[in-house]
Amino acid sequence: MTTRSAIKPAARSNSSASLSSRSQCLEGHSQQVTFSDVLALRSHSLAQPLRVRLRLNSFRGRADQTSVSGLQLASETLSFFPAPPTETHRLRYHCLASTVRHRPYGPEGSEMRKLSHLGGICISAFLIALSFLIIGLRPAAAQNSPFPGVSNTPAQIRSLKVTLLSTMLVGSTTGLGEWGFSALIEADGHRILLDTGAHPDTVLQNAHDLKIDLSDVKEVILTHNHWDHVGGLMTLRREMMKKNPAALSVVHVASGIFYSRPSPQGEKNQMVALRKEYEATGGKFIEHEKAAEIFPGAWLTGPVARKYPEHNWSSTGKVETPAGLVEDTIPEDQSLVLNTPAGLVLVTGCGHAGIINILTFARTQFPNEPVEAVIGGLHLFPATDEQLNWTADKMKEFKVANLMGAHCTGIEAVYRIRERLALPRESAVVGSIGSTFVLGEGIHPGELAK
Repeated sequence: MTTRSAIKPAARSNSSASLSSRSQCLEGHSQQVTFSDVLALRSHSLAQPLRVRLRLNSFRGRADQTSVSGLQLASETLSFFPAPPTETHRLRYHCLASTVRHRPYGPEGSEMRKLSHLGGICISAFLIALSFLIIGLRPAAAQNSPFPGVSNTPAQIRSLKVTLLSTMLVGSTTGLGEWGFSALIEADGHRILLDTGAHPDTVLQNAHDLKIDLSDVKEVILTHNHWDHVGGLMTLRREMMKKNPAALSVVHVASGIFYSRPSPQGEKNQMVALRKEYEATGGKFIEHEKAAEIFPGAWLTGPVARKYPEHNWSSTGKVETPAGLVEDTIPEDQSLVLNTPAGLVLVTGCGHAGIINILTFARTQFPNEPVEAVIGGLHLFPATDEQLNWTADKMKEFKVANLMGAHCTGIEAVYRIRERLALPRESAVVGSIGSTFVLGEGIHPGELAK
């Protein structure tokens, strides 16, 4: 066990031999010192320079050699433990004092000592401030998270409403159904559109019928390249920019969405041509290679790791990747994760990455958070009973409290999951046009979907 040994200020002396003796005592030893000990070392150094190397166990990085009133601190490996900021912030150092140089002050010694003293105080204060800064950094484990920018206390969304603007079912006399998906997310004053439906004017018409103004929505999320999620983008952009040039002017996509999808009929990926058309209006795409926080508490997953073999795609398509022409697994499929006090709310387009893979991906950053709601398409309509049972059992592990299965989830799939999770009728419904999820209230499904 290493014992604490305070280093006391040495008496000022012009004796090189005396200093050499002290340095030999320190050389090679590893001790624990407090910042007051560092100040003591500084006082010792007023007599002449002493070369010391500090090793602070944890933060990897190079630092320039710094002169502290004659004390030269060469910090080769700086690293702080994520430790509580107590009054004795300990540093482990190795004192390499083999090169001690005697440099007595000349006639100007008094003035030099004053300058050295002031410089020493400034540098000592800097070291103390630096320790608080580094100790406050998040643990190294968070740096390996797929959500690299998140802090130990991530932002939470307090007010949230999700409204479906495109899906198959019409839950009341208002709206048009289609094979497609779109949802408006309103969170703490932010408004963002996730996917744009299949037909050019479906979302535009449904928003009008539901008395929802999209002209002040600046950002769009496209979950993947498929036609039934991107078909309404250009119509919405052109119509809304008549009222507000910034409307729908930024589109968030994940890496791979612009990959070519060749077919015997030609290019199958509409996003290749749509990209040029959209950018010609002054709009821009933001391409995400990994998870990103687009506003406080709202995270895009980016491409999702496929831990489980959820085969939620058709297997008939091919995609041209940097590795060559391969099966199109829709590698760019991404979802939106909203962190709320009640738990996580996930909004998916088709969930081609697999809902369990998406939940697993989110849990790596939010390990203790239950899932308050899953909203959107899960691509389970062709799933077997065995696959549905497995999916439902896994969802139960994530403590899913609400399910609004829309688009390609499948009607039977919603009912099977509801039964398996033992959710009440009002907490697991088939999503319809105009259906909403409101944080603190739950799902408002529409008359037909109740």
